[in-house]
Amino acid sequence: MTVSDLPVGVLPSKSLIGYNDELKAGLANGYQFTELVDQLLLTNDANQLLTAVLQLINFDLNTKQVQFPNQYQKNDWYLLFMTRLLELHQNSNFSLASATDHQELGLFLAGSGVRARFQFELDTSYNGGAFFTEIETKRRLFYLNLAKKELFFNSHDLVELFGTELRAIISADARMTAIHVMMDFAAALSSDFAFTVDYNILTVANTYQFEFKEANLAPELLDKLFVLSAKDEIIMQNATDGYGAKLALPGNIIVNLLQNIGNDNQPFWYLTVIDANERQSWFDVLMNYDFIYQWYQTDLASLEIQANQRVFGAKPNHVEANRVQVEVLQPHYSEEG
Repeated sequence: MTVSDLPVGVLPSKSLIGYNDELKAGLANGYQFTELVDQLLLTNDANQLLTAVLQLINFDLNTKQVQFPNQYQKNDWYLLFMTRLLELHQNSNFSLASATDHQELGLFLAGSGVRARFQFELDTSYNGGAFFTEIETKRRLFYLNLAKKELFFNSHDLVELFGTELRAIISADARMTAIHVMMDFAAALSSDFAFTVDYNILTVANTYQFEFKEANLAPELLDKLFVLSAKDEIIMQNATDGYGAKLALPGNIIVNLLQNIGNDNQPFWYLTVIDANERQSWFDVLMNYDFIYQWYQTDLASLEIQANQRVFGAKPNHVEANRVQVEVLQPHYSEEG
């Protein structure tokens, strides 16, 4: 066969250019990823921290020619961002956990010890974002959307986890220590990035109105509270201002249960928690006074303080498969620190 009989080919020097370019692009993509991880891990600038995590959450590490089999997931980047921001604000009341046999992170909070473990769970509804979730109970304690810059606490699951499921095994002070780690994270988001934060049942402002789920409380609900309070030698009295009642608790804390008229001229009930230092929320009261918690939980359908229904009332598009859970604890700080 002569040269003229050969099929049309390609010069050896040109033969693998496309393939090699794809490899280079894949490797460059991987290098860009490592630079973002470095930025997330090492920066002391809050804005650079947020920039890095937003890119990592949406980063596609794999390319056609370069595949990385061992990868952390989107929810892990949320958790790493949370702990790094707390670290920048000198808050060390947590321990970041890492699985030993695969890429996955988990979190333990001071106060709850190893009795509760936390991860972020991606929101699969139209809202996007992620829920800060207790692993075993699946309680969603707050919702975080980094792109929209918003965080909303979930009154229902906060009360169920810390008020019911952990109440008998963790003291009220210890439970509040864990709660304050989450609140400190929310405060850092607000101060560093101007996030919209709804503390909901954790709000400590004296002027905040905790609105009950049921607008018109049945009279017998107040009667029940009167009976329960008397057993604890705390007498419920008529409200000082407005129509309703009040409880004078130890430490000069006043809980007011009041009726008001809404914009639609319909009456509704709400409560306020008053203390001179504005450090007590309705959640604090529920954690510290068993008779009030009993009253609240017994008639939760009427008395519950509702969280943001746009995010906590939304239904997911699909149910994410159960993931392998973190087993081994590793400190969030360096061994040299």
